[in-house]
Amino acid sequence: MEQLSQDPLVVLRKHWGYDRFRPFQEDIIRSVLEGRDTVALLPTGGGKSLCYQVPVLCNPGLCVVISPLIALMEDQVRRLRDLHIDAAALHSGIHSREVERVLSNARFGQLKLLYMAPERLATARMQEYLRILDIRFFAVDEAHCIAQWGHDFRPSYLNIAQCRSLAPNANFLALTATATPQTRNEIASQLQLRDPRWFEMSFRRSNLSIVVREEENKRDFMLHLLHKIRGSSLVYVRNRKLTETLSQFLKQRGLGAEAYHAGLEPAVRSERQERWVRGETPVMVATNAFGMGIDKADVRLVHHLDLPPGLEEYFQEIGRAGRDQQAAYAVLCYTRGDTTRLREEWELQFPTLEELREIYKLLAVHFQIATGVEMEESVDFDVSAFCTRFHMKPAKILPALRILEQSGKIVVSDALYRPSRVHFVASDAELRQAMAGDPGAEALIKTMLRSYEGIFHYAVPIDEYQLARSLAVPVESLLFSLRKMQAEGLLRFQEAKTRPQLLFLGERERSTDLTIDKAWYDRRKALLKARMEGMLRFVETDQCRQAFISSYFGQQETEPCGNCDNCRMAGQTEVDAATLAQWRAAIVKQLLEKGPSPLREILYRFPLNRRPEIEALVENLVAEGSLSRKWDILSLNDPAQQ
Repeated sequence: MEQLSQDPLVVLRKHWGYDRFRPFQEDIIRSVLEGRDTVALLPTGGGKSLCYQVPVLCNPGLCVVISPLIALMEDQVRRLRDLHIDAAALHSGIHSREVERVLSNARFGQLKLLYMAPERLATARMQEYLRILDIRFFAVDEAHCIAQWGHDFRPSYLNIAQCRSLAPNANFLALTATATPQTRNEIASQLQLRDPRWFEMSFRRSNLSIVVREEENKRDFMLHLLHKIRGSSLVYVRNRKLTETLSQFLKQRGLGAEAYHAGLEPAVRSERQERWVRGETPVMVATNAFGMGIDKADVRLVHHLDLPPGLEEYFQEIGRAGRDQQAAYAVLCYTRGDTTRLREEWELQFPTLEELREIYKLLAVHFQIATGVEMEESVDFDVSAFCTRFHMKPAKILPALRILEQSGKIVVSDALYRPSRVHFVASDAELRQAMAGDPGAEALIKTMLRSYEGIFHYAVPIDEYQLARSLAVPVESLLFSLRKMQAEGLLRFQEAKTRPQLLFLGERERSTDLTIDKAWYDRRKALLKARMEGMLRFVETDQCRQAFISSYFGQQETEPCGNCDNCRMAGQTEVDAATLAQWRAAIVKQLLEKGPSPLREILYRFPLNRRPEIEALVENLVAEGSLSRKWDILSLNDPAQQ
């Protein structure tokens, strides 16, 4: 290893203010600095990004970070720039002029980290630059995407291996949070890693108690949990509308909660995310659009109200709990209907060849792409508008898009954020008149004039979230004011938008000529079925939950954790007579004080793993005539005699 310009720990302290690395981080960083190909298997929250951000700052040269997630790339670039570290991102939504500017900066040593979507590697212009840039190493984030039989295969990742010949002196760092043994083999093979050094953190989380519960009344149980487990919580559902409904349900019952999903305006998402990170909003009800790249240590509960499609997604999401190493809980509720729906959803993931041809043709019609034409840049893709235009349901469109992408026909990038822009078009006199007698308008106009240079000459990007904080108003109020000023002719307001990007790969084919590799398709179907069945086995198993997860990801840690619901059930002793008497008295007392109550409210008062004993106790009380039960409602027969 060459002499370092700066020691990794010095870099860590200087830029991030930390005094020490997390487990494995320093070993991974030193392996990269030694020029070794390196694979880092770090669970969510393990600090993967520092494993490439720190080493590139220790020496001259550039790190090229390959990532499929546009939003995460843009977020990391913003954070690095805030730390005065030169970084930029190139993806399918970047205009060619901006690409040239970024690459020119990289060529002349004005960048340290260049984030790049994998499809960029296929362009001749990018390959030309990769030959001449001073690249120290490539960091391949979400490396499991290169595995053709992995849960998130992306064909564009197969382009990465050609970087070996384009930059032969650069080593590789592959990073992932979830990789089965087969996926690990594919990572090493497809990236052509040379005698790689492997670093693998245990999937065990000793501070995390995993509970899986069959529960018909999920909402009431969620409410019980959130009252019982104090601190920041994440509630995951698989439906945007449900995030709004459940957050309102919790607010009406005195809990601070907000909804988060990809359909919200970017500024609103940012504001809600920041409120939750700061602890101002205790509960975030979200789809899986929430959580990527968020570093919050004190999450006490991650609660799933829907079954995830596989253990990969589930493990990544529960990994957001208890990063401060304090006690935390991951609770999954399901019904028998949920398991049936999961199987039905698997069937819907695989449209017929004729359906794929139809949707491919409609995409071409929608974007006016003629047969034989090659797209130069990606375009905004509003899935809802597409579905409305062609009278199709998202449940039919989305699986087809996924198959077309994995077959190398199109690329659908995640949502690309374009910030809002404001351009004042009113005269000074008109602005003074607008401010007269309106303190809110005056504060907004003056703040924008102070904050954004050139706002009278052209449309400048603004940060609604920061602007709203400066004015101490909600983002929604700020947006209302800007729209009002636009209607009054004072300014032009181009609102931020977040939409996926779509790109046809190569020349657009005639839809009738479109083919899909049947062997690949059948194997893909079998793979996703195995993933779905793995999730269902996890739900239904009576073995240690942590041991089950470790085994699924290829780690042979069979020792029971002692902390999950199954371990607690297996290790519990028989309840003695004195305790049963106390529980009996507690049941009678609750019914005496509150009157007739649902059985679930009685059960919530006692340990979750003692449900069989409590139900037996209730049955005995009913049998002896102390209680009456009508459906699920319990009541005292004669309170005066109790």
